[in-house]
Amino acid sequence: MLTITREVDQTILIGDSLAITPSDIDARGVRLVVRGRHVGGPQDGETFSSHHELAKGASLRLGPMITIIAVALLPGAVRLGILAPEHLNVRRKEVEGQGGADSQAGAGDYADD
Repeated sequence: MLTITREVDQTILIGDSLAITPSDIDARGVRLVVRGRHVGGPQDGETFSSHHELAKGASLRLGPMITIIAVALLPGAVRLGILAPEHLNVRRKEVEGQGGADSQAGAGDYADD
């Protein structure tokens, strides 16, 4: 599982067309905005936008291939765990276009602090 710490409005990109952005974080949980295209399953390639509330330890399945877990709620931030196939790059949006992926999902355990 890859873990990435994010603050409000800091986006995680998965593959070519999926973006996950925390829009609110407090002691009770995190609100995530998910936009992009479904990866795998009967809705593969369909565009969607959704909002989800996750408490610490809760998970969100995005189709058959991707799971997001609220690993820790920190003051002003959330640590998200991402389970995705190795062929899908998982990266912080701010490193997009800087010569490569932030980290590869499935390549081992990572934590950015």
